[in-house]
Amino acid sequence: MDILTRSFWIKWRSEIVILHALSCWFIVGLIWTIHAVHYPLFADVGSQNYAQFQAHHVERIGKLLLVPWALEGITAVLLIVVIPKKQKLLVIAGAILMAGILALSGLVSAPAHAELADGFNESVHSQLMNANLARTLLWTMRGVIAGSLLFTTFTQKSTLKIERAS
Repeated sequence: MDILTRSFWIKWRSEIVILHALSCWFIVGLIWTIHAVHYPLFADVGSQNYAQFQAHHVERIGKLLLVPWALEGITAVLLIVVIPKKQKLLVIAGAILMAGILALSGLVSAPAHAELADGFNESVHSQLMNANLARTLLWTMRGVIAGSLLFTTFTQKSTLKIERAS
């Protein structure tokens, strides 16, 4: 089956790099918005409406994140296959950053949201903000890596096209 071969995926390298960068930077923008705007507002909702607000937040953010985060993850795995050896270190660094994001999400952020589902708690909110700051910075670093991969993919392609034309 051709789809299981490395040569099949290498033909799609440019598209994979583009999709990876787009999905990653979508999430970088979203995570900064959540961190700088949305999460701080949790403290201002008030106890009467907080549980409903928290439930709506989790539901809506989950729907918004589902496709881009899945696409980022799938393309991150594909990058391991398609990126030339000289750029593998960037891909591995990006994978390590993603592991950190997933660990923070599963071990701190998700449990904090579960605790906040019962009502606002300043201590839990502070934990969520601290974990999210770390996730925001990790995702920003992933965005820089994705941008670097995008830049080198297309500058190398341009160089290859010029060499072939000569």
